[in-house]
Amino acid sequence: MATEVSEKSHAVLGPSGAATWVACPGSVVLQDGLPNDSSIHSRWGTVAHEVAALCLWDEVMDEPYPEPLEAEGFVGRTFIVEGHAIEVDMEMADCVNTYCSYVHSYIDLKAGDKMYVEIEVPLEHITGE
Repeated sequence: MATEVSEKSHAVLGPSGAATWVACPGSVVLQDGLPNDSSIHSRWGTVAHEVAALCLWDEVMDEPYPEPLEAEGFVGRTFIVEGHAIEVDMEMADCVNTYCSYVHSYIDLKAGDKMYVEIEVPLEHITGE
């Protein structure tokens, strides 16, 4: 069974596109309404991001699973991104585990640190958006 990955909302002046819109503010208007054609690589990254969020989200739930979720548990699982099936493989699981380890190097939940997973961050004070 495949899991549909819902499209996330993105700010028009989001940080990931800052190199473009800072260098060329007119690009924002010029790109408006154009299709957002993604590649197999960006869809692969979307699935890796989704798996990472699931692994990290488990840790901040009121009743997490007895054992933390590891990305290896998703190997063989299929996610649908923009109508395309992407299967989690060991390469992706390794990337996700590396990312989750990096996150953990900055946070200690047992010491009371807070971790927020997939929340919208307001940028209005920076971009006016």
